Amino acid sequence: MAVPNRPVGGASIESAWGGVVHDGIVAQDIQAGSVVMTTTASGGVSPVVTVTFPRPFAAPPTVILGGALNSSGIVVSNVGRAPTATDFGACVKRTDGGGIATFTGYWLAIGPRA
Repeated sequence: MAVPNRPVGGASIESAWGGVVHDGIVAQDIQAGSVVMTTTASGGVSPVVTVTFPRPFAAPPTVILGGALNSSGIVVSNVGRAPTATDFGACVKRTDGGGIATFTGYWLAIGPRA
């Protein structure tokens, strides 16, 4: 959804913006999802998995990545690749010396709406 234009001089907010009041700040978009990653054994970092946002942002958003751990030895990181307006890279690291495991991470992205 695009941010509506400001009303022209003399137009009421209700008629120009459809009864929705907006401020002068660009609207924020909030998106969320999940990503499945596979750890490597004994302390290795997983391959970076690219997560594509359902809708592009106007600029790179802030991304929070976490998940429900089934092992205390898995560390989640989204520093595999920094967020862009269209995607980010997610990876996990196994720190407990365990074997290969599948991990589902849950992400939340907040940024300016395109």
